[in-house]
Amino acid sequence: MRCCNERNICNEDLPDPTGIDDERWNIPDISAAIDAQTIIYCAVGVVAFILIFAIMYISIRIVKNCILNRNKNKSVKSNDSICSLKLDNDKLFVGSSISTHSYSVSDSLPQKHDQLTKEASSTFMDLTSGIGAAMLNERTMARAIGMGKTDHVGDGRFGRVFRGEYHGEDVAVKAFRSIDQDSWQREDLIFRSLNHDNIVRFIASEITPLENNVSEIWMFLEYCPYGSLCDYLDERPILGQAQAVKILYSIINGLNYLHEDFSQGYKRAIAHRDIKSRNILMKTPDTCCIADFGHALFKIDEHKLDYGNYNHLKVGTIRYMAPEILKPDPRWNLDFCQFSTFAQADLYQFGLILWEVCYRTSIDVLNPALEHKMPYDGRVPQNPSTDDMIKIVCEEQYRPPRLEEWERYTTFRRLSGLMVECWRPNPKARMETLGVKKKIKELL
Repeated sequence: MRCCNERNICNEDLPDPTGIDDERWNIPDISAAIDAQTIIYCAVGVVAFILIFAIMYISIRIVKNCILNRNKNKSVKSNDSICSLKLDNDKLFVGSSISTHSYSVSDSLPQKHDQLTKEASSTFMDLTSGIGAAMLNERTMARAIGMGKTDHVGDGRFGRVFRGEYHGEDVAVKAFRSIDQDSWQREDLIFRSLNHDNIVRFIASEITPLENNVSEIWMFLEYCPYGSLCDYLDERPILGQAQAVKILYSIINGLNYLHEDFSQGYKRAIAHRDIKSRNILMKTPDTCCIADFGHALFKIDEHKLDYGNYNHLKVGTIRYMAPEILKPDPRWNLDFCQFSTFAQADLYQFGLILWEVCYRTSIDVLNPALEHKMPYDGRVPQNPSTDDMIKIVCEEQYRPPRLEEWERYTTFRRLSGLMVECWRPNPKARMETLGVKKKIKELL
């Protein structure tokens, strides 16, 4: 306040002491400015984070593509590629000695095949996305199962198989000997990309120490209480066409899944190479799943396959080998770098299982089931040699006999026709797996 003496009530026009009418007291509100500034800073930060993340993602993709392209460029060189087999086909099919030649892919492969296989296996794992088989904790399973009750189930090519109990659930344990580590690694690699109801479920695997400084590699799998299809057919007949069709559909459904190529997803196309009734497990009396992938190969690209450690053409069970595997016919002009060649060989083997199941099926009271027979029983020894099978399958083109009774029943007549489609001598003339699956599905 100030004094004045110019006139009466001279203080009337002075500013209000509270400062309400004085512009000097109009202090700007900074809260709005602070809020706007904060929003701008946050927006800039978010945009910067997105840009950094995008740059990192693009960089990772570029590096990964460069690595894959480098591996691909290596594979196209004839000296380094599995497909050098294709270049040497003319040599393989010259002369009549082919009927007795124990042919293997390694006959035409360079010495660098092992290195290429490792690269291909690495590529296979890089392409997985984690959608494959669900796995339990691998560190505790062996200890938990080892302390509990176990039942011996059988002995396989690479060791013993037994049933164990884990947290109240039955599991199958496939114990590999330490000298068979390569076989375990191959099967483990394949299993980790598979997830299907008609493929035996992989749970986990680990190295397990035993007594006397000995160790085994244990692979934990889904336990199938009815055993293998071969054992099931030995012990009991198939009761009617409905059960037979369900069994066959579950097998072809699993095989079709293996042959499908999800190359941009989690699974490459896989050929089993040893489809037989002992490698088919029974989950229920009418549901099967495929097991034992020790000989399987998978597709890398259109002209390259990964054979693993089994780079021989003749792998698997001799009795079930397809004619093109036993003795390749030059007239068929087969390319053993093409996945379809091995997929069709799987289909031939399925045709033999189709015959086994139908032969053991009870049609009705007047046509009871016959005793279980293995394919070509009575025509070859119990443990046939390659030459035995070449003579019967390739030279004589003999196939297991189809029963006359089947022609009087629609379902069995159609299944009998599928047998013929599956085991034609020329693999290019056979139906594809998906086509066979559709035909059997129509019979359900």
